[in-house]
Amino acid sequence: NQTSTRRQDPFIPAPISRQPPLRLYSIAAMQQDFQRLEREVQRVHTRCQRVATLSRKIMGSSRAKAEEAFVAGLLHDIGETLLIVYLPERYERASKQAQQTNKQLHQVEQELYDVDHAELGAHLLDAWGLPFPVLEAVAFHHTAPELEHTSLETADAVYIAEALVYAREKGLTIESMLDKA
Repeated sequence: NQTSTRRQDPFIPAPISRQPPLRLYSIAAMQQDFQRLEREVQRVHTRCQRVATLSRKIMGSSRAKAEEAFVAGLLHDIGETLLIVYLPERYERASKQAQQTNKQLHQVEQELYDVDHAELGAHLLDAWGLPFPVLEAVAFHHTAPELEHTSLETADAVYIAEALVYAREKGLTIESMLDKA
């Protein structure tokens, strides 16, 4: 039979009977995954807006410092957005493990990947040429007390704002947050 030994032209589709069945479930699952990831990105962006607004207020009357804190607060979780969009499997693994172990996401990321979303975001913003105070705030938004600043800096404002927004999201009281400090 000549047709079975002859190589089929790749531009001419195989007869329908030889094509694999369309996997509608896979398409529906992909749509659900996309919608879930889109909701995650929206949740992160909403949190960033809240942190930015609060960071600006924490910095006080210096307009330049307040605006710098706003920008840093707005960008503080850009690394988390990168993980959600470009490495969703890693994000989901870390997120699930954080929920199961009752740890914060950045702690689990560090354990699993030796890098967290704060560091990832700071590297991206450094490549974009953002000023050092913004980079520092993004890199240390979970660990700013380690910096031991002697006065209120942008990183401190973002750290405080992020902690307050996180507490509100989790339904924690200020007292319970202070007990952990």
